[in-house]
Amino acid sequence: MSRAVYITLKWVALATVGILALAATAIAALLFWIDPGLFRDDLEDLARQQGIALHLRGELDWRIYPQIQIITTDTALGAIDAPPLAELDSLAVSVALRPLLRSELQVIGITVAGLRARFEVDENGDNNWQTLIDRTNPPGETPTQTSATPPNQDSHSTPISIDKLRVVDSQINYINRLTAQTASVSNINVVIENLGQAGAPSTVALKAKLTASDPAQVVSSEFAIESTLNANTQFSALELQDANVDIALHYRAGEKEIDSRLQLPLLSLSVNLEEPLSIKTLAVKDGNISYTDNQGNRVQARELLVTGKYQAGIADNWKLAGAIDATLATGGDGQARTINTTVEAGAVVMPGDNAKTFALDKVHLQLFPELNPLRISGDAKLQFDPLDVQGQVSVAKFNPQTLAAALTLPLPERADPQSLTNTSVRSRFSVTETLLNVTEIALTLDDTTAKGKLSLPLGDAGGRPIRVTLNLDQIDLDRYLPPPDSTEPGNKEEASSPTQREEWDFSALSDLRLEADVQAGRFTLRRLPFTDTRLSLAARDGKVTLSSLKGKLYDSPITLAGELDTGAMPYRVSTEGQASHLPLGRVLKDLQLEERFSGNSDIAFQLSTRGNHASALQQALNGHLSVTGRELSLSGMNIERAFCRLVTAVQKQAFNPAEWADVTHFADTTTRIHFKKGVARIEQLKAGVSQLAVSAKGKVDLGQSLFDVVFNTRLASQDKQHSPCTIDNPKLLDRDIPIRCQASFDGLDLSTCLPDMRVAEDIAKEKLKDKIDDKAKSFLEEKLGEEKSKAAEQLFKQLIKPSTKSSPPSEQNNSPPSPTENDTAGQ
Repeated sequence: MSRAVYITLKWVALATVGILALAATAIAALLFWIDPGLFRDDLEDLARQQGIALHLRGELDWRIYPQIQIITTDTALGAIDAPPLAELDSLAVSVALRPLLRSELQVIGITVAGLRARFEVDENGDNNWQTLIDRTNPPGETPTQTSATPPNQDSHSTPISIDKLRVVDSQINYINRLTAQTASVSNINVVIENLGQAGAPSTVALKAKLTASDPAQVVSSEFAIESTLNANTQFSALELQDANVDIALHYRAGEKEIDSRLQLPLLSLSVNLEEPLSIKTLAVKDGNISYTDNQGNRVQARELLVTGKYQAGIADNWKLAGAIDATLATGGDGQARTINTTVEAGAVVMPGDNAKTFALDKVHLQLFPELNPLRISGDAKLQFDPLDVQGQVSVAKFNPQTLAAALTLPLPERADPQSLTNTSVRSRFSVTETLLNVTEIALTLDDTTAKGKLSLPLGDAGGRPIRVTLNLDQIDLDRYLPPPDSTEPGNKEEASSPTQREEWDFSALSDLRLEADVQAGRFTLRRLPFTDTRLSLAARDGKVTLSSLKGKLYDSPITLAGELDTGAMPYRVSTEGQASHLPLGRVLKDLQLEERFSGNSDIAFQLSTRGNHASALQQALNGHLSVTGRELSLSGMNIERAFCRLVTAVQKQAFNPAEWADVTHFADTTTRIHFKKGVARIEQLKAGVSQLAVSAKGKVDLGQSLFDVVFNTRLASQDKQHSPCTIDNPKLLDRDIPIRCQASFDGLDLSTCLPDMRVAEDIAKEKLKDKIDDKAKSFLEEKLGEEKSKAAEQLFKQLIKPSTKSSPPSEQNNSPPSPTENDTAGQ
C-alpha cells in the first residue's frame, strides 16, 4: 500500500470518528437541553390509559447507553384514586430517538427493578385490589375486552407496543388475615421482548420463587419458563411455542414432606381467552413428572407425550403416552415395592357449545403391555355446574396374580394357588356433587359371576348410607382363605392361641353408614355348603345389624340375626337364630372338628355377650340354646356302659369296659341349655338311650373347656328284655340310677362317665331289709297267727325304718367314685 493511500484512509477515519463524536455530543446536548420531567405527565397518562395509576415521585433523568432511557426512583403503582398496591425501587423507560426530537414520547422498553407489591384481605374479608379490577374493567366490560379501545383509553390511543419489558429482583406478597394464609412470590425476574407488536412473536423468560402457608401446611416452589409467545394486541389469544417449563415444589404438613417436579422441555400451547375454555393446540414432548416423600415413596412419569385440542363443538382425539417408574414403601414387611410400566391412553374429546359440558368417547388405557395387559375402556358425558356425569367403564379380562406381581404386591396366602387368575369388570355409573351411583356392576372372579349395584354418598350427602346390592351365582370362599391348619382337630394349643386375648379396634365403624343386600345361589365357607342364601346388613352410628340371614345348609333351612354395638365399651354382641334338621355330624366333619355328635337336630338359640376380644366374649356369654333331635349320637362316652357297670356291680358279675363302644345313641332328644357368664347349664335334657329313659342336669364351662353333667337313667320293668345288659335283680328296675359325666372336652376316656355306686349300697340294704322282713313275717305268723302277725309286722317295720335316705349326687357335694372302686365292685 502506498503512503498516499494510507494517509488518505487515516484522515477519512478521523473525520468519521469526529462526525460521530459531534453527533453524539449534539444528541447529548439536545437531551440535556430537553428536560425529561416534561414527559412525567405523558408517562402517567400512558399508564392511566391502561386503568393504572402511576406515581413518579422521584426525579426523572436521562440515561444514554445502551439505550436512551428516562429513569426514576421511588415509583408507586395502584388503582386510580386509591392507595398504591406496589412500589418500585427504580423504573427505566426506553424511548425512540426520532419521536423524541419532535418532543414526542414513544416507549420502546420498560425496566422495573425492586418491585414490591402487597395484596391483603382484612379480617372482614375485604381486599385491597378490588378497586383496581373495577377501574380496569368498568361495568359492562370484562378482563378479556375485545374492543379496539381498551378501558379508560380514548379513541386516539393505541395499545402498548414495546421492544422489551424487564422486571428484576421483585416480590409480590399476599396475606389473608381472615384465613391466616400467606403467600409470597420472590426473586421475580421477567424478560419479554417484542411485547404487543403485531405480527411479531415475543420471547418470554420468567424465573421466580413461591412460598405459601396456612396454619396446617407450607408450600414452596421454584419455577422457570422460557418460550416464544404469539399474542394479539388485547392478549386474548395466546400461543406458546417450544416452551421450556421447569417447576419444582416442596410441600410440608406436620411430619409429612413431599418434593415434586414438573419438566416440560417442549411444550406448545395455543389458547383463546375470549372463549370460556378453548385450547387450539396442546402438545407435550419428553415431559417428566417426579414425586418423592419422606416415607420412602418415589414416582416418576417420564417421556410423556400429550396431544389434543379442546374447542367447542369440535371432536378431537387426545393421546397420552409415557412410562412410569415407582418405588413404594410398605408398612408391613419393610420391603419396597417397585413398579415399571409404559402407559398408553387416549379418548375422543367432544366439548359442548359452552364450558359446562363435554363428552368422552372411546376412552382407553393400557398398562403393563409386556405382561398380561391391563386394559380399561369406557365413555362418559360430563356436565359442570351442577355436576352430572354419566358413563360406563370396562376392565377387560386380566390375571390379578400377574398384576400383583407387576406391582410387587404380596397377595394373601390362599388355599387354592390357582385362584385369582381370571377377573373382569363392567359397570355403568353416574356422578353428582353428592352421589356416586353405579347402576350396573358385572363382575367375573375365576368361576364366579356377580351382578349388583352401588350407591356411594359424596361430600355433604345429608347422612345417606352406602347402599350395596350383590347377587352371586356361586363362590367357594375357601379358595381365597388361608389353607387350613395342619394340626389335628381339637388341638388345645390351637384353641388357646394368644389372639384369643388380642383386643379389637372397631372405631372405624362409628362413621360407617351402610345398607347391604347380598344373595348367593351357592357358596362354601369352611367347607360348609350354603345354598339359596340372602343376607341383609345395616351399619349406623357404630351399630352393625344383621337383620336377616336366610338360606340352607345341607338342604337344612337356617335363619340368623344379630347386632354388634361398638358405640359403648366394651363392645356388645347379640344374636339369635334357628336351624331345622341340621346334620351335626357333617357340620363337625366339614369344620374339621371332632365328630362328637351326629344325627339331625332342630336348633334354636338366643345369645348375648360383651367384650373387646374373643376370650372376653366367651366369658361373658349369656342366653339359651334349645336342641331337639332324633337318632343323635354322642361319641367319647357311653351312658349304657356306665349303667351296666353298676348292674354288674350289684349282681356281683364281671365287667369289661373295653367291650363297649365309646358312643351313646340318643332317641327323641330334647335339650335346653342356659348360658350365664360363659358357663352353660343344662336345664333340661330328656332322651332315650336304647330302652333307658334319660334326663340330665349339669354345667359346661366354656372358658375352662370343662363339663360336669349328671344323667338320671331309668329302665322300666316292661323293657327289661331290651336292656343293654342282663338284669337279674328287680331292684335295678323302675328306679333312677345317676351317672355323672365329668371331664375336659379333649380329655374323654373310660372314666368320663361313672355310675353313682351308692345305688349299689342302697340296693344291698334293701335286699337285706327284705330278707329281714321275710324272716320276721314268717316268725310272727308262726308264733302269733296270721291275723295278729300283721299288726306285729307293721310295728316291726316302724322300729327298723331308716331315719335318712341317700340323695342323688346332683344334690350332694361329693366326688364320683374312682374307676378302681367301680371295677372292684364289678368284679
